Amino acid sequence: MEINPVTRVPVAGAWYTFLFMAGPAFFLDLEQITKIISCGNLMTYSFVTGCGIALRFRERETQNNVRSSNEFWVWAYMFFSFIAVMSVM
Repeated sequence: MEINPVTRVPVAGAWYTFLFMAGPAFFLDLEQITKIISCGNLMTYSFVTGCGIALRFRERETQNNVRSSNEFWVWAYMFFSFIAVMSVM
């Protein structure tokens, strides 16, 4: 893997990212792009919050490896909220 000696950034990875993001930028208008970015930000923040809530349901001693039965409802809420956001777009 080639790394730029000045910026220390992988060159191939930067080009792949550029090409992947340039496609939608050329074919979508600005309003559609901002809606996609807003939904992405909403889902990212919701996922982090859902992880925090799910950890609160776990017992402190077994917090790393044993799931609570109530944790299912957190992930069900996350899944259905994702479906709702995508249906609005």
